[in-house]
Amino acid sequence: MALILRNIWYRRNRMVFENKFLSPTSIVQMSLSGYEDIKLARERREEYGFQAANNVDSRRGRGWKKPEGKQLKVNFDAVLKESTKKLGLGVIIRDCRGEVFAAASLRRTLSYGAYGAECTALWEAMILCEELGIGEVIFEGDAKIVIDAVSSGERDDSSLGHLVENLQQKLNSHSRWKLAFIHREGNEVAHQLAKLALHGENDMYWVEEGPEAITSQLSIDKMYRELVTI
Repeated sequence: MALILRNIWYRRNRMVFENKFLSPTSIVQMSLSGYEDIKLARERREEYGFQAANNVDSRRGRGWKKPEGKQLKVNFDAVLKESTKKLGLGVIIRDCRGEVFAAASLRRTLSYGAYGAECTALWEAMILCEELGIGEVIFEGDAKIVIDAVSSGERDDSSLGHLVENLQQKLNSHSRWKLAFIHREGNEVAHQLAKLALHGENDMYWVEEGPEAITSQLSIDKMYRELVTI
């Protein structure tokens, strides 16, 4: 309700000061989109709060985990920069040894909030895997609300439901594709690639290597690979 009231007031100000009319439907859509972003922000705040309170124990078991056999693991993330309306997307594909198969740092114009940004990151990761002809994949991201929405297979009636539906269809069209949640500690390389995109002018791709900016984190992740497999 608070979001709807806030957007009604915003609609009034746009009309008074800018002489621009926003339809009632757009107000509802803005409110639904904002609600999804708030849920995602609360989810991450709770996770980070837990980490701060349990600095050592919270990191145990949360690092990057190697995929099984010939399966490849694809981590993805999104970083928003509201001031410039830019969206950075990061994708990293690794094998069971932690070696880089491919990586991408992509820059987009910000069209949605945090929820839509994470959906876009997953979509770009899927498209990259299709272009590379990768058949057996597990996708991992740290936006649990997005992972759950896509994995559920249920219809999403929110304003960004079409993004979820597209992801569900893409995932279901590949029988050996899987989707899983990972805590931020295990998704740091993708996060760094997403931040890197905000400083570049064009999309950047790497095959069997990655930029120097992620070298250190790749080494840290490799330290975990012998401990846990998923």
